[in-house]
Parts: sequence; C-alpha cells; structure tokens
Amino acid sequence: MQQDFGHSGTFIHYIEEINQIKRANPANNVVSCWDQLKIGNCQMTLTSHVSMSTPKADGYMTQLSKHFAHKIKVERTGNAVVFHFSAGTVQALAEGDLLTLSAQAKTAEHLHEVENIVGSHLERFAFRENLRVTWPGETGVE
Repeated sequence: MQQDFGHSGTFIHYIEEINQIKRANPANNVVSCWDQLKIGNCQMTLTSHVSMSTPKADGYMTQLSKHFAHKIKVERTGNAVVFHFSAGTVQALAEGDLLTLSAQAKTAEHLHEVENIVGSHLERFAFRENLRVTWPGETGVE
C-alpha cells in the first residue's frame, strides 16, 4: 500500500525518482532528501497539477505570460512557460486544446497562494467560455 503525501504525490514515487537521479549520475555524489532527513536538512517541494481542455490553450498561456511579465520573472520556451513568484513557481504547458498547470512551493500555504494567483487570473481571462480551474483538494463547480 502506498501512502499519500498530499500535493507531493506518493512517497514511493519520490524514492523512485531519487533512485533514477542517482543511477543517472553515479559519480556526482547525489544526496537525496531522504538521506538529508537524518541530519534535518530536507527541503521538500510540494507540487500540484491541473489540466483543462480549451480551444484557446496557447492564447491563454500567452495572455498570462504578458500579464505577469510586468510583475515577475517569466520564462517562455515554445509551448511552455514558467512563472517565478516569490511564493513558488507555476509551469504552464499548452498542447493543442489542453492547458496544464503545475504549481510548486515549499509550504502548503505558498502552494495555495500560487495556485490561486494563476488560477484566478486564468478564470478572468477565460470568462467567455466559463473556464474553471480546480486544483487538487479544491471543490469546484464545472
């Protein structure tokens, strides 16, 4: 049985990811967060993801990019954008009619903050199609 660790996924998935990094970089002395737990230096990052279908996925991502670029660091590469907020980051990926958002932060409070910032802006930009952004752990009306 896998134990759920909230927004960060399962612990088993985390260990598998660390082992892949170690196998790919055996000479780099990669020390995992698991190893660091013994000395209290672990800084885990919480993540959450949401995907929505919209015919304007790329357009909304561009609109978000232009809006936030006046306030924060925004990096765009092809069909992907990273928004760098002080509380955390949000990555957006537009693939056809699918827009996927991935939020990352060090605390649950900061994760909720960046989810709300990007989600509320996207909902305002997409008001004509009544797009709703419902992050994991939220209840929303679709």
